[in-house]
Amino acid sequence: MANHISHASLPYPIKNARYTILVPYLAADGDPTDPTTPDTEVSQDGGAFADAAEEVTTITGSNGLGYVTLSGAETNNSAVGVAFK
Repeated sequence: MANHISHASLPYPIKNARYTILVPYLAADGDPTDPTTPDTEVSQDGGAFADAAEEVTTITGSNGLGYVTLSGAETNNSAVGVAFK
């Protein structure tokens, strides 16, 4: 299943369920900016970070706002860390 904003309908992450996170991007000076080559990585239960199944999708005209949908496998943990670069 593809990255889609509708997966943000859950109020909080639920173990083993797809979940969408809204992601703001800021330039070094603090101004909103759209990423040109986003890199999304996930750490599961304190493990090493690895590429996420989906990359951030930017929202057109949003001034630096995007979203990423974590898969059920990525949320099937006690703790999930997400890094957006």
